[in-house]
Amino acid sequence: RRTILALNLTTGRDGCGGDEIIQNLTLTGSWTLLNVWKNYVIAIQGFPNKFYQLNLGVITGLNNEKGLKINWTVIDQPNVVEDVIPHGGPHSVSVIEIKLYIQTLVYLGYSLIEDYVESLIGKIGHLEIEEVQTTVKYFVEKNYADPNAIALIGGSHGGFISGHLVGKFPDFYKACILNNPVLNIG
Repeated sequence: RRTILALNLTTGRDGCGGDEIIQNLTLTGSWTLLNVWKNYVIAIQGFPNKFYQLNLGVITGLNNEKGLKINWTVIDQPNVVEDVIPHGGPHSVSVIEIKLYIQTLVYLGYSLIEDYVESLIGKIGHLEIEEVQTTVKYFVEKNYADPNAIALIGGSHGGFISGHLVGKFPDFYKACILNNPVLNIG
């Protein structure tokens, strides 16, 4: 996870009376700092189980012996159920942080699906392709997605998945973006 940290550049300490050098200013989740102005902080907080939220932090106690304090208030949280894009792997992780391109697509009205495949050993190139295709077909059948506007975005192993999907089902997908796809290992 990412956090927002504070360090007093004058004393080299956190100001809490101890020997700590760095003070953590964030709560749970993964944070991305967007801007700081006077005693205001704008940051995005990501979670593994819900969509990201925009937070306003008000800093107090700047020159206080108790250290730097910050009060966080959620100022925006999109009402989004899921975001889904094949990505990375098959042996990597995805951190819980803001994905601005996903948020932008959701705000533009796109439905996004993301599938994590756990059992790829010996089945790479088959299992994940079938699981993603089955998932997308389910969304189309339930009218969660427009069958005339299905697109793929994938990077690394997600690019491998997206490339295979668009190659195997060329009439099903209307567009495909591949970001550093693993298409020719040899």
